[in-house]
Amino acid sequence: MSALVTERSKRRGPFPCPRDITGLRWLVSVAEGAGEAVIVACPDSGADRERPVGSASGNAFRVDPGTGEVVDIAAEREKKNRDRANRRAKKQLRQYVAKNRLTRMWTLTYSEITPKQQVKRDVNAFMDEWRILKGGEAFPYAYVLELHADGERWHVHVAVPKEYMDKHRLQAAWGHGLVHFDDSRRGTRRGVSEREGARRLASYLAKYMGKSLGDDRERGEHRYEVAQGFAVRRVSMRFATLDGAVRWLSGQDGGGWVLAWMSSDIDQWDGPVTWGYLSG
Repeated sequence: MSALVTERSKRRGPFPCPRDITGLRWLVSVAEGAGEAVIVACPDSGADRERPVGSASGNAFRVDPGTGEVVDIAAEREKKNRDRANRRAKKQLRQYVAKNRLTRMWTLTYSEITPKQQVKRDVNAFMDEWRILKGGEAFPYAYVLELHADGERWHVHVAVPKEYMDKHRLQAAWGHGLVHFDDSRRGTRRGVSEREGARRLASYLAKYMGKSLGDDRERGEHRYEVAQGFAVRRVSMRFATLDGAVRWLSGQDGGGWVLAWMSSDIDQWDGPVTWGYLSG
């Protein structure tokens, strides 16, 4: 604990987080069913953060203390916000896939060049047809787009739960090209729990999602799409001590939590001190 208490926080007295005068410094957030949780230290006030050192043509700049380079603050902020949004999208996709145990992947291809927005309309219509083939029962799914190597046609990677589905019926329902079933057992390896298998498939999907996050993405356009009604529920609590936060977490969502990562081990981490936990 002592390593987490800086001289700067000591000087500010008993309430190191100015936005929370109750002293509840530790936030625990659990993604139920996904087996993921974080414990976050209350953010610093930022009193000692770098300040702009000058401006030119209305733009503010700062000097990077490590390299001495002059950095355009607005451009830097825009890149950080974009990177942060991409990381958040990948995390949300991973938690949705893990929570709903999506361990199978189908790939839909196009035989003709089709605009991205039309692709999404086609896929949404196809998922409605898929639900009809299942007798009208709604089911969770997630899909991401990948641009073909020719730079013009799209592939669609769809993650679904483990169950049998006739390829020929899906092929007929799709009607725009080929349908492939990925039988690489990426999400179903022996000795791996179903939840962990879903996490692995989500990481694989995230690679495709990263490829589709180009500059042509329209404002407000989703990085991935999911079935409605299967969202991840998040439960959060605040605690005055780290020990209290850990004890509460140990009893959540079936227990079995293990420390998976720490923000101190992540290069260029720009958020508050955070610990990430996983359960099988």
